[in-house]
Amino acid sequence: MIQKTVNKTAQGVDIHFTGSVDKTKIFTMVENCSHGKCDCMKEDTKRKIKEMHVEDLGDGEIKIVLTGDIEKQEINEAIQRSKVL
Repeated sequence: MIQKTVNKTAQGVDIHFTGSVDKTKIFTMVENCSHGKCDCMKEDTKRKIKEMHVEDLGDGEIKIVLTGDIEKQEINEAIQRSKVL
C-alpha cells in the first residue's frame, strides 16, 4: 500500500510516497503533469507551479518537489483525482 504525505515548504509543496511505491507510475505522473497531459490538477493550480521534479530517496521512498505559490490542499485534491496512483 502506498502512503502519501503532503507538506507545505517555503518554496512550495513536497509529496512523499512510501510503501509499495511503483517508481515508474510516479515518474509517469510527473512527466504527464509537466507536459500538461494530466487532468488531476485544476488549470489555476498548474499555472502556479514553476518547477516540479522527482527525487528517489531510496528504501522505497520517493519525493515530488513542487515549486511555486501553491497550497497543500490544492495538491491533496489533485492526488485524489489522479488516475495514475
